[in-house]
Amino acid sequence: MNLEFLLIPIMESKDNDPWDCGHLSEWAAYSDDVKYYNDEFIEVKIHGSTSILLIDPKTENVIASAIYNKSKHTINDFIISSKDRKKGNAEKFIKWCIKNLKIDNISVIIDNI
Repeated sequence: MNLEFLLIPIMESKDNDPWDCGHLSEWAAYSDDVKYYNDEFIEVKIHGSTSILLIDPKTENVIASAIYNKSKHTINDFIISSKDRKKGNAEKFIKWCIKNLKIDNISVIIDNI
């Protein structure tokens, strides 16, 4: 089995939120390519790995992110900022991915709280 991991340093948030997804500028600094689908959804390629980001267009803070595997039509490693939960953002993200990226598989860890 060949496993590859990518660690992206994300700035520590002011409120020490361990689920803070960072700012678009932090992702773009490490990116090989940035593709804007619209003012909220962005694709970022970093060292061969592709992530889909949901951002707040006013602040460019990243609300949610997931690793995107285009060949398998899958997203995994989905994370959403603690402060942006319970606002419909996760549902918005998943629905957008299903509709626009033709996602038909979401990989999850069953014991992830």
